[in-house]
Amino acid sequence: MATNFIEETKRAIADAEEQAGQKLTIKEWSFAWCYNFSYCKDNHVYGTGLPDFNRLPNDVIYYDSGYGVNFWDLEHTFIVFDDGTWLSRREYDGAEWWEYNKPPSVADFKGEKK
Repeated sequence: MATNFIEETKRAIADAEEQAGQKLTIKEWSFAWCYNFSYCKDNHVYGTGLPDFNRLPNDVIYYDSGYGVNFWDLEHTFIVFDDGTWLSRREYDGAEWWEYNKPPSVADFKGEKK
């Protein structure tokens, strides 16, 4: 199944803002992808502020998000927000998605949500 990385990322940012209950400001971002098991950091764009999707090669905008081998490098593809939360890539058996993350806290662990 072909997935548009740009649309998927914009949707993930909007979902993160909904979960946070506020507009989130992007501090920094990094996108790294792999061609045929290549060293992913050789295929890498990064920056601060809003992601510059124009820096992505056209052939990586649509990728196969179905099962198989993951395309986006999980370790080097992320978006960090000013409030300390972030989006990271996750995968299972080659299927990929964005996941919204918050810093851990003892209160969360103990079930004492604020």
